[in-house]
Amino acid sequence: MPDPIPVRVTLRWETGDETVDTVALEWTPRLVRVRVSDLRVMTGAVWVPAEDVRRR
Repeated sequence: MPDPIPVRVTLRWETGDETVDTVALEWTPRLVRVRVSDLRVMTGAVWVPAEDVRRR
């Protein structure tokens, strides 16, 4: 597995969008799995569309 890459991601919650600095753990051409420290995410990471992720 590659090393995590620092990224800025837009998380799209039901209550609105949130931009956070985090790391990308895995990726495909269309999706990126990013670490999320939020009680709404029990797994500690989520897959998001690649267009919502930018390298820092």
